[in-house]
Amino acid sequence: MNTKMHTNHRNKQLKEHAATLLEDKQHFPKANVVVAGVAGAGKSTLINAIFGCELAKTGMGRPITKEIKVWENDDIPVRIWDTMGLELSDKQVKNTINAIKGVIAEKNESKDPFDRIHAIWYCIQAVGNRFQPTESNFIKELSGLGVPFIIVLTKCISKKTDDNFESIVKDILKNDGCDNMPIVRVLAKDWEIDEGLPVIPSKGLEKLVDVTTENLENYIYDSFISAQTISKLLKRELAEKHILRECDNLREEWIKAYIPIVNIFDANKRMERMFKIIGQAYNTNLSEAEIKEIYNHSIGKWKGKAINLSNPFGHWEFKKADDFYNKHIKGQKGFEQSDRDIEEYEWTAKLIIWSGYSWILAIEQHWDELIKADADSKNEIVKQMINQLKEYMSVRKEKK
Repeated sequence: MNTKMHTNHRNKQLKEHAATLLEDKQHFPKANVVVAGVAGAGKSTLINAIFGCELAKTGMGRPITKEIKVWENDDIPVRIWDTMGLELSDKQVKNTINAIKGVIAEKNESKDPFDRIHAIWYCIQAVGNRFQPTESNFIKELSGLGVPFIIVLTKCISKKTDDNFESIVKDILKNDGCDNMPIVRVLAKDWEIDEGLPVIPSKGLEKLVDVTTENLENYIYDSFISAQTISKLLKRELAEKHILRECDNLREEWIKAYIPIVNIFDANKRMERMFKIIGQAYNTNLSEAEIKEIYNHSIGKWKGKAINLSNPFGHWEFKKADDFYNKHIKGQKGFEQSDRDIEEYEWTAKLIIWSGYSWILAIEQHWDELIKADADSKNEIVKQMINQLKEYMSVRKEKK
């Protein structure tokens, strides 16, 4: 087997392993991202913008070395390795390079691929046009470690100035043998130049997400997509994949779909698991208990359509799934895989698809509110999502 075939085979095995972990533990494994740069380069602002929360405030931080600290949050499948307060003295840069190289080398020796470093972002502030030779040395040393490396130009507010600065960076890197390295321009949050002047809107975040995912190994791709809060389209594609995976699993265990009573419990188990995974894929800020509450009080257990699986006269209800699909899903961007051949008699598969896409639409309707919600406002959103799901799945609403 040649090297390329071996690598592809290994990546396929790791991706299948990640899927198994997700189904067993119902949690995405964490993607490990190193975020490096000098003090004031905008690392924290970038991290907060991409992952939707202030990890340094809401997560747990622990020092790995004097130069590196790790930030993580139990609810977000990403782990940030932060080079704290990097200074540009030759000695400091050398110490930091050695520290990071040591961490990456140690992680790369791990038998668990999810314990390795999966990407490095190096942040350079475009405002002020500061890029020193020591930084180029830093980039040269770390970009040769076999980990996807992306240069992020932060605080980009002027196209003309940014064009010029990017050319300078490219020339310096080219002289150091680091040409053809991905460079992404970003303004992580709206920039107010002065009172009364137009605000420059944030930009470049979606491109950074795209470039990062293009360079990630396949097995950790889903975790990064779940963690980021920039691209709804990528989250939609990820969520759809898990709906269809649940249908594929059902076909492998088809007998459970046709034994009366058993099929009700089995369908509820599959849908509850799917709700949890899709909720994580969208990084909704909803707890497991809240997702379970939404499921149980909308379409789950005995309130929903699953009870019709054991009633031959109730199968006609699942024809509404086709009406729902044609009205809300067919032809929509991000749902390109949805046009699967589902036979008329595959009632459980129809139910999974109906409930899964209904859940996606309910999340997307409230997603912007959810990721910023406090406890009180989240309770109200939960109630609205329950009613939205009932409407999508034609479940009779309870009388007040």
